[in-house]
Amino acid sequence: KEYEFSAILESHVSQEQVYDTTVKPYLPGLKNGQSALVFCYGRTNAGKTYTVFGEQQQQQGGDSSSQWGLVPRALQDLGSFELSYFEIYNEQIYDLLPSNNATTTSTDTHPLLKCVSRHTVSNVQDGMQLITNTKRRSACNGKNARSSRSHAVCRLSASTSADLWIIDLAGSERPGRQFHEAVQINTSLSTLNRCFLALRDNQKPPFRESKLTHILGHLW
Repeated sequence: KEYEFSAILESHVSQEQVYDTTVKPYLPGLKNGQSALVFCYGRTNAGKTYTVFGEQQQQQGGDSSSQWGLVPRALQDLGSFELSYFEIYNEQIYDLLPSNNATTTSTDTHPLLKCVSRHTVSNVQDGMQLITNTKRRSACNGKNARSSRSHAVCRLSASTSADLWIIDLAGSERPGRQFHEAVQINTSLSTLNRCFLALRDNQKPPFRESKLTHILGHLW
């Protein structure tokens, strides 16, 4: 098979280099009203969650930023914004942020995201404190003691009404003990891939066939 890449980051590159290559180039457009979408995709235990969030205990302590992932670095660069964080588990959407928190500003207007809250955040510490206090679904799969079993979606909304979506996809794997979960994950990822192929071929993406692609339908 032949593959094409926009860039290749070797194993020794820093978290900062990953961010500068993938997310940071979208920030000027975001501030000018243009939304952006970033996926982190790969097999289970590939390091997707580390790439997206980094070392969370360091973020909470505030003593080091060298291991921050894509989300905390974006929080730091954006300044004030609205934050939403939710998961898609077995084709159901669950808000991961406390809806009764004092910083809650509103709930979403998207038909599929009525249960998702928006929180006004003014700095990276407040944003990461909200995110790191959540409990995303995970399970032991023989390779990882806390393998993510859901797609985690972090949306940062700028004052320009543009959104930066950073999505930590659940790892693809062969169905095992969590058969139903694996089937749902792999089906969702397959639909996402079909949407990408349709865009490549200038066809209409079948985005309504999964919750993940449906909530992003306006971006296709």
